[in-house]
Amino acid sequence: MRTNIVVSIITILFSAFFLIQTGQIVERETDATLSSTFWPTFLLSSMLVLGIILLVKTIIQQKTNRADAAEEQEGVEAQLDDSDFVDEAPAFPNRLWLMIAISFAYVILLPLVGFILSSLVILVAITLLMGVKKWSSLVLTSVLGTAFLTFLFINLLRVPLPRGVGIFRDLSLLIY
Repeated sequence: MRTNIVVSIITILFSAFFLIQTGQIVERETDATLSSTFWPTFLLSSMLVLGIILLVKTIIQQKTNRADAAEEQEGVEAQLDDSDFVDEAPAFPNRLWLMIAISFAYVILLPLVGFILSSLVILVAITLLMGVKKWSSLVLTSVLGTAFLTFLFINLLRVPLPRGVGIFRDLSLLIY
């Protein structure tokens, strides 16, 4: 409980400080649909709201736990014994390391094969790692996710994406 309170206060202070700082960003005249302060303001405002929600939720939960703890203490002590506690190992202990390896592979592949192909490959790998078994879901998630990200970065945010080298560059030029 204290950890949630500390994290929420740090989040509120961090986001409030940098939200104030975004007011000092100099706007430039561009043909972009969104201003240069849109994303920092949006993300920091979201962080601020989520930090406040976490703080309020934790305080309410802490008050209800104190009231319930006194009632449950007597009944729980009589029912518990040592056999009720079991140490369980994580179901997939290597999943974290595989995700890190996939992320490094993405960073290496991105400039070589371009955004579209490397994003397709990484989304397939992550979807498989997360346990999706149906090929239709796997392909649909990867293709639609890559298409959405490509549309978002190119058309809405006007961010140039890596196109790759050689034949991958030619393929990227056909698409965007």
